[in-house]
Amino acid sequence: MFYEQYPDVTMFFQGDILRNFPVSILSEKLKIVRLKKKYEDFSVAHIYEESKLNDAFANGSESILAKAFLMNVMILSQTCDIEHREFVSIAPIFPLSNVENISTQNAIRKRKVFYRFYLPSEGDFEESFLDITTINSVSRSTLRLEDRFLSISHYGRSNLAHFVYNYFNRPFILV
Repeated sequence: MFYEQYPDVTMFFQGDILRNFPVSILSEKLKIVRLKKKYEDFSVAHIYEESKLNDAFANGSESILAKAFLMNVMILSQTCDIEHREFVSIAPIFPLSNVENISTQNAIRKRKVFYRFYLPSEGDFEESFLDITTINSVSRSTLRLEDRFLSISHYGRSNLAHFVYNYFNRPFILV
């Protein structure tokens, strides 16, 4: 069984799936927000393209604009890290039906695409995959238990751990 029937409702686990979580993607042209005041009041901000400023990050940090989407996401961080770290790693989940090529869909189902983790359908959750190349880090405080609608089982977490290990630890091929 790939999903947990009755997950613990008091804490998050690696492999929890959250519905409609904001995922940000930086645009091709970075937009810098230069604030008029020292506090982060975006009502008094000016927007510049990075190329229009001498050194946008001269003070070490700068506010930027990013496009965000509401998507289903999976928590990738280890369960113990979710509890003890300020930031948590998540990855967006995409419906498998978005992949037009049937042979690619089948390869994802058979776990032959090394950067896409297959997620079978369950109830109103359609057959999907997560794309590990689009990992985001979010503050743990942005996670809400009421947004969790599915949790993978121990078997699913074991598969997820194997997938993450294989992705980040592919062997080098010497030529």
